[in-house]
Amino acid sequence: MIWLDLLWLIPWIRTRRIEQARATLVTAEATLAKFPSVLQPYTTAMGYLPERIRRPLLIEIEVLEQTLQPVAKTVRKANDTAMHNHLESISQNVGKFRKVLTEQNDQYVQSMIEQHSKLLVDELKLDAAQQVATVRDDERNLVIAAAGSGKTRTLIARIRYLLERGVPADKILAVTFTKKATEEMEGRLREMGVSVADLEHEGVTVSTLHALGKRIVQASMSSPISVADDHWTDSLVAKVLREAREGHYLLRQNQLILKTLQSEDLTQANKTP
Repeated sequence: MIWLDLLWLIPWIRTRRIEQARATLVTAEATLAKFPSVLQPYTTAMGYLPERIRRPLLIEIEVLEQTLQPVAKTVRKANDTAMHNHLESISQNVGKFRKVLTEQNDQYVQSMIEQHSKLLVDELKLDAAQQVATVRDDERNLVIAAAGSGKTRTLIARIRYLLERGVPADKILAVTFTKKATEEMEGRLREMGVSVADLEHEGVTVSTLHALGKRIVQASMSSPISVADDHWTDSLVAKVLREAREGHYLLRQNQLILKTLQSEDLTQANKTP
């Protein structure tokens, strides 16, 4: 009798799986419905797709692919033409969006390198990695390279690339850590005929991180500010330590006086008949 009960359950299980597969397809279709509007600003003009947009969408695509694998088995066994067509349509869209998310940025980079090859290859003689770093148009681009690998050259190439694409020179800021690097970069840019900002001229601003910070703070102050030198900072630290020690001494002195007064009050109270 048990095997008869199991035979009765088989059609129910099959029907249940088909219903779940159909619901999964509906959910997948709803998930994909938002992709065109999100990608349209970048796909229409073949622009660079920012990582903050690309990565979350690619994760959703990978989740959909994993979810659709067991659904595909159920659909094949169901012998339902409409359901099969629904799955086929969703699978095609998943593949199309995956291709955009994994290939568009590489295509964009190669296209920009080809369009600006005279600058990047013929004039600046950048290698392949430097060319890619120069034309990547993400909102934030992190370049990690060893000393002597051409980071300064790549940064200068980036400035030249932006200028060649029509970005105004006074809208470009290059920040270095040392004054020596700032002077080196300014010199190279001037040798290339690039206008560099100074007290009398507008152009590309090249500044150390510290000088930039001072300019930002100064812009919010009504009176001039100055940067502390080593002697000033040493004097300031010494003053703070001295005041701290004196303050600690006065605190201990007051505590002793208070303790003495309390002891005298207690002695007087004991003497009182």
